[in-house]
Amino acid sequence: MSYFIRDTGSKLTPLQHSYEIFKQYILNNYFSTLTGRRGSGSPIIIDDALFKGKGAGDVGRYHFIPQYKGEGIEGQNPSITGNEKSLDEFYMDFRVDQIAQAFSKKGKMTDLRTIWNFREEFKNQLAEWFRDRTESDLVDALTGYITDGVSRQTDTTKLINGEGRCFRIDKDGEAFKLVKTSPADASDTKLLTAIAATDRMNTYALDELQSLAKTAGKYPIKPVRAKNNEEYYILVLHPQAAIDLRRDERWERRAIASMTGKGSLESDPIATGAIGIWGHIIVKEAEKVRAVSKDGKTVARNLLLGADAAVLAYAQTLDYKEETRDYGRVMGVAADEIRGCRKLVFDDCDMNVAQVPCFI
Repeated sequence: MSYFIRDTGSKLTPLQHSYEIFKQYILNNYFSTLTGRRGSGSPIIIDDALFKGKGAGDVGRYHFIPQYKGEGIEGQNPSITGNEKSLDEFYMDFRVDQIAQAFSKKGKMTDLRTIWNFREEFKNQLAEWFRDRTESDLVDALTGYITDGVSRQTDTTKLINGEGRCFRIDKDGEAFKLVKTSPADASDTKLLTAIAATDRMNTYALDELQSLAKTAGKYPIKPVRAKNNEEYYILVLHPQAAIDLRRDERWERRAIASMTGKGSLESDPIATGAIGIWGHIIVKEAEKVRAVSKDGKTVARNLLLGADAAVLAYAQTLDYKEETRDYGRVMGVAADEIRGCRKLVFDDCDMNVAQVPCFI
């Protein structure tokens, strides 16, 4: 027989522990400063209302209306009635699934202080596990490995949706450029064939990237608005790609000054952890950026993020439980969530994320 522990040695109830662990891993994960509610303009949207009122296992439908940017009605003579513009509404289906983790401690635990110590350790272990899992899920969703919210695919032939959502680094003679790469040519196999050892991350490619984000696809990638009211994109690099960028002799003279100079983003959360700013691109690095290897060659799938790039949707946020068994000799804790995450894909186009593969 097992029974639920009502923690008499702590002021926190299990319900409060659930909230504390959820809060701890959400605030500590890599994307925390790039996360916000729907309408916030953040790259990662957290939505806990998408599945409210639905039964377990139901599919949610995420709706999206692109910002209209056409011409207005000018002058006094034209009638407004009859000249209204229609707004296109898109949607994507979204699945969630349960993820869980549990720990137990075996042995005679008659000393209550030992139980309380292990409870705190278990709680921290759960928070760290969910942090790490959330970072991996979000990177895989943005890269295209998670296709429906929960399922991971191993086939890399369709990681990218739409034209103008992949720009590979290419060195042509002494000049660097970005090559717009179609979804069919962005599989692991084709990138490993096309990218040479000289095609490393560099500032010349960054010069082109901002313009391509706005013009290369069916829809412009929507930038993130910073506190200084300027618009920026977030480029998340593999650590080795970040090393190569730092070795570019132009990088230090300009990128670091943009971080610390007058009117900089030094105090803006979206620039937290950035290695520098190049024009209107905030450059960060993350160890979980996907890399693929074959025959001694490795290519990193770096990510360019705009606003509303991906959704992390919860049908149930973290639920923490604990129990003892075998007359108090074994203590266990468990936590689970029901959630899913995926990049926004509408009209067969990745809305606000692109990949920038390079050799590492």
